[in-house]
Amino acid sequence: MLMLLMLLLLLLMLLLMLLMLLLMLLMLLLMLMLLLMLLMLMLMLLMLLLLMLLMLLLLLLLLLLLMMLLLMLLLIEKK
Repeated sequence: MLMLLMLLLLLLMLLLMLLMLLLMLLMLLLMLMLLLMLLMLMLMLLMLLLLMLLMLLLLLLLLLLLMMLLLMLLLIEKK
């Protein structure tokens, strides 16, 4: 009887340990997913920044083109 009780207790403890392990694994998985999400967010922000820089560059190029055009017009007018 006592042996059975001890066996049961041992089994219960084992089960509890397994449960705790499972919980820890779950938490680890959750943390990994959060990290992944954060990484994706950072990647998106980086892409957005690159896009903005590209747009700025295009705008500057356009401005330069306009200035050149104006200069050419002025040169033609002088002649």
